[in-house]
Formats: sequence, C-alpha cells, structure tokens
Amino acid sequence: MILRLIDWFLAKRGERRAARSSQFLELTPRVQALAIASCSLIAQMDKKPFRGEYKRRQVYAQLVRAFPADLKMDVALAIEVAVRMVKGKL
Repeated sequence: MILRLIDWFLAKRGERRAARSSQFLELTPRVQALAIASCSLIAQMDKKPFRGEYKRRQVYAQLVRAFPADLKMDVALAIEVAVRMVKGKL
C-alpha cells in the first residue's frame, strides 16, 4: 500500500519508480535512468504488430545509439526492467 502511494505521488510529478534491487542483480542509478528513458520507446513499439523479440531488439538499438558511453549489458538490463514496468509486473 505504501508503494502505491509512492507511485501515485511520483506519477503526479511525471516520474516513475524503478526497483532498486532484486534477488540476482543490483540496479545502479544509471540502469534505473536508462529503464525510465526506455519506457516511452517500449510503449511506442508495443503499438506495432511485430513480435516481441524484434521490438526489444529495436529498442536496444535505439538506446545503444542514444547512449554510446553506457555498457551494453546495462542497456539490456534496463530494457528488461522497463518491459516489466510497462507491463505492470514491477
């Protein structure tokens, strides 16, 4: 219930919350920023009639071009987090 209140407050400010950690991976602040940046790209790609892996690959390519200094594994992790955020699983 507290998390819903936090989500509501952040949504009023136009922001989103990303999970800080999981059982397997620690999400750095940079990965969180990339995840939030990729949410809009994922939402745009969800409207297209392609398969899921193609959409994910397109978002990955756009993020790698937009943020060339970031590690590719951080970009991939950010996309996984963002997909779960968009689908409401996180």
